[in-house]
Amino acid sequence: MDGPGGAFGLAGPTLLRGDSLLPAAAQMRFDGADAAALAAQGVWDEVVLHEMLHCLGFGVLWAPKGLVAGAGYTGPAAMAEYAAMGGAGPVPVEITGGPGTAGLHWSEAVFGAELMTGWIDDTGPLSRLTVASLADLGYGLAPREAWPVDAPYV
Repeated sequence: MDGPGGAFGLAGPTLLRGDSLLPAAAQMRFDGADAAALAAQGVWDEVVLHEMLHCLGFGVLWAPKGLVAGAGYTGPAAMAEYAAMGGAGPVPVEITGGPGTAGLHWSEAVFGAELMTGWIDDTGPLSRLTVASLADLGYGLAPREAWPVDAPYV
């Protein structure tokens, strides 16, 4: 794609369902120049999972579904999860990094090691915040009360 470093992959829906705007088909592409290094660092699986979530519409479908306003994510399930984490107001969305990163990920400055920030520098697990955003997109998920109460991640 762009040689070593830079973008490791890109992904997103290629066909949307008319009734829900949820993906009916999607595509992932990875930069072959980075694959071996990512595997050696032990983060290949996280990169693939990150891109799979974009295929489900994370970030990519926020605007078409009316879930963002400026640099804030306004979906009710994720906002409730953000409030449970001690945040207030809309969930901060990344504003730097160019068109493949800005507006499509959680804010790196706020969430750091969360799987769905725009950088792989310190990859974390799939968080309740990201799961809540999938509920906002329209995926049928168990209510928050069913998620492990004593763990910050699902």
